[in-house]
Amino acid sequence: MHDTLFNQLSATTTPFYQKQSYEHVLHYPPDIAEGKVTRYLLRDGFELIIRDLKMHQSFRLETYQESPLFELGFNLYGDMLFQANHKTYHTHNNQISMSFLHDSFVSLKQSAGDHILTVGIHLTESAIHDYFFQFLQDDQQTIDSFFKKGEARFLQKPTDIILQVVLQQILQCPYSGNTGKMYLESKALELLTVYFAKYENQNKAIHTIKWSKSDKEQIEQAKEWIIRHLEDPITIGSISQAIGINDFKLKKGFRELLGTTVFHYIREQRLAKAQQLLIIGEMNVTEVSIAVGYQNPSRFAAVFKNKFGITPSQYRFVK
Repeated sequence: MHDTLFNQLSATTTPFYQKQSYEHVLHYPPDIAEGKVTRYLLRDGFELIIRDLKMHQSFRLETYQESPLFELGFNLYGDMLFQANHKTYHTHNNQISMSFLHDSFVSLKQSAGDHILTVGIHLTESAIHDYFFQFLQDDQQTIDSFFKKGEARFLQKPTDIILQVVLQQILQCPYSGNTGKMYLESKALELLTVYFAKYENQNKAIHTIKWSKSDKEQIEQAKEWIIRHLEDPITIGSISQAIGINDFKLKKGFRELLGTTVFHYIREQRLAKAQQLLIIGEMNVTEVSIAVGYQNPSRFAAVFKNKFGITPSQYRFVK
């Protein structure tokens, strides 16, 4: 779709269009928007799209997507109105949207005054099978129903802190040229891997045990509670008491619904937040350690190095 969108924008608005090897940059006319759309051609059928725009005017783009296209979109800021084959979808802050378009009429509306920041991964159907063959084998029926000609598919989920860290690494890519291309490809694959791993674990959990809607909501509440209290001492008991769930169901829910243990989830969230804080660079290592629940900076440094291969101090300079 973005190849079509780039061509359509060029014809409609006559924007400044710059091409440098694998990187294509599209500037809207200044009376319409401030900012740019950057398209990275990582491999055949595999693209990364970053849209960073402050809209001065409302703008609608209409096009037709003939060939199959899969998109995993991460909406960091701003709301957009998306229509496909006369069905309307809204995207909001901190949401992930998974969509498939084939033989579809598409329109995208952006409103005046909006700041839009999105990261999108686009794959052709052949590229999907190349990169995720094993996943597709395990869940072919679901994929076949999703990749159905003449129907636009659109699914939305909230993002989480682990994905947000990878998104920030993409937005702050420290490299250029072929090194930058390899870096962005690795991060795009990381986003896809994390997303599909979560999707696969949830599907396996659904077929393992019957969990009530209330049970699932409590596990989601536990996840959110953990993220809000990363700087505090967290125990199984403190989570159970806060959410109103017994210890056994809490631990079983994390294993079967999320594919992890409670303490592994806590550690991963703490390290992801630490990574994010180090990227921002407004805190020193000791402050970051305390902010993610490690009162002993040496212990924090050891856990961080075990996860990422370098110390927090080193990470600040190579992020």
